[in-house]
Amino acid sequence: MEFDFFDLDLRLLKHRQNFTGISSYSFHDNVLRFGTENANVYLHELVHFFEHSSTPLGLFRDVLCRLQRDLLFRFLSEVEGKLYFPLYYWIRRLRKNISAPAPPKPELFFEKVDQYLRPWTAIHVLLGLLDGKNNGSFTYSEADAATLLLNTEALIRQILSGHDLGSGLTADASNGACPIGFIESTSGKSELQLGLLHVSESLAQVIEGINDSNQALLNEKPEYRFLADLVLEKLPPKILNSPKNGNYVAATTIALADLSLFSPIGPFETLRRFEMDWQDIHPSHRFISALEVVAEQGLWVSKLSDLEGLENEICDGLRWPRCSQFFEITNTIAIDGAKFLERYRTATEIRKKEFQAFYDSQNYVETKSTFDFFEQFMPIFISQGSPAVCGSPTHLDNHLELILDTYFARFTYQIMLTDKLELMPPEIPFPHYLENVEDLHVFRSLVEALQPQYSLSRFRQLY
Repeated sequence: MEFDFFDLDLRLLKHRQNFTGISSYSFHDNVLRFGTENANVYLHELVHFFEHSSTPLGLFRDVLCRLQRDLLFRFLSEVEGKLYFPLYYWIRRLRKNISAPAPPKPELFFEKVDQYLRPWTAIHVLLGLLDGKNNGSFTYSEADAATLLLNTEALIRQILSGHDLGSGLTADASNGACPIGFIESTSGKSELQLGLLHVSESLAQVIEGINDSNQALLNEKPEYRFLADLVLEKLPPKILNSPKNGNYVAATTIALADLSLFSPIGPFETLRRFEMDWQDIHPSHRFISALEVVAEQGLWVSKLSDLEGLENEICDGLRWPRCSQFFEITNTIAIDGAKFLERYRTATEIRKKEFQAFYDSQNYVETKSTFDFFEQFMPIFISQGSPAVCGSPTHLDNHLELILDTYFARFTYQIMLTDKLELMPPEIPFPHYLENVEDLHVFRSLVEALQPQYSLSRFRQLY
């Protein structure tokens, strides 16, 4: 398939951002927000942070966002003159000969679009397919998705790191890139494209708990529990009718979700065996395949201490690399100046000793390793009605780096795809962390003085 990404409406793939005050964790700008809900919802979002920080797919998504940032920086460094945002929709109009302002030096401009922004867009589509977005104008097959992944991995090796080449992938061109689930409701049966979103939400939801207090919300948002419900449906009658059936659903769902995120992808592609296909890579495909093994062999678990043993049995049965193999090669990954890589390596060392540490919510505070990890790698934290906390008070050297990373992450995404710019959360108390920086305007001026490529004076709003 020839991918003409400028035919697509990428707003369908927008990052899960949250500016409304509702609790959320956004991996792409590393902002953890607690709203007005109860403490169990806070736990749910904290699990998202831990899950993202400690799994290979979380690291891969960080790598992709870093790669997008580098591609946009190169584009802005090599193209002169006035530009229009959102860049993607300006370029899309130009490509389709729809009325739009002409670019500076058109021949050079489109050369750099193909060199840098076409792969930027391909990465965005790949992130969407991994997340479970493959409908509307996005209808990619397994073979299409595998091609996108292999091309992206080649870019990672070329631009970010020199890790070794992994094997290719087999894929079925007749199958969609994402598995499909079906939801029964009063209005009939509807389809749900499954992906990392559903793995991540089911994992966080079983740790938060499924009870009367959140039942209405879960009925409205089936993605929050869909895969956990699949586990429940597969339970044998003896376990289903036991008083501990909830323990089995929770522990087994956590194990399957965690294993789904240990995909041999990106920096871990060297762990990919030659006979692997797209379904061995995609997180929700992995969850469903692993669940079938559990159901067929009766491998149900009810305790977090059994997670590693269950995951190893599944890996051996499906010929997947064990989690310990990912741990072994973590220190061979090299990406210059990547704080998220240091965070992942630290999480890996914790999981080597306490495999279930980041999912044992009963011991988050009591377990020193988990508490220290959060303190060391604390994201920008916003609690409803309070100024944002930009890193731990005991790690003063992290504040500027954390604020800059959030700024560049938001700039990279928003200048490409949004018509309104909110480059930092409004709750950031700049003077508290940065001397002589009174507000975002001053901060932005300092950034633009050091990196003029990012100057907003270069940009005009397209519409």
